[in-house]
Amino acid sequence: MSEGISPVQGADRRGPTAVLKSASKMDHVKTGGTLLNMKFTPSLLEGDAGIDNLHSLVRAYFKLDGHHMQFNVVTADLLREARADPASHRDLIVRVAGYSDYFCDLSEALQDEIIRRTEAHGVLPGSRDSGLGNRDSETHQPRLRPCSPRS
Repeated sequence: MSEGISPVQGADRRGPTAVLKSASKMDHVKTGGTLLNMKFTPSLLEGDAGIDNLHSLVRAYFKLDGHHMQFNVVTADLLREARADPASHRDLIVRVAGYSDYFCDLSEALQDEIIRRTEAHGVLPGSRDSGLGNRDSETHQPRLRPCSPRS
């Protein structure tokens, strides 16, 4: 099941720009409120360029009449580390489904689900990813590129 208006696990195959354009097609006013959760690995937001690209993504969504977006910026490896050593990760907050919570306070089943969601979000190297542009040749992580709202 999907979280809010976010793509269900594995359905986000064309990157964040495509997700924004898809989510913006609905009339958010008629729904009484919507929530779009997006997940990024920390490497996508590194440096000024990463932050600038995130800024462009958020601004584009609001120009498309989107109402509410939230972000998880975490790796599956970090989540596994937190499960193995909760005392060192007490401040790790994750988006669950309509709310945020401390990862280490969640049940093991819910932790597993969040780890699966985080892993499923990644697009495999070489797959189509029209919304993000090029991938880093070493990490194979997508590089954000600024998006513009539809005309």
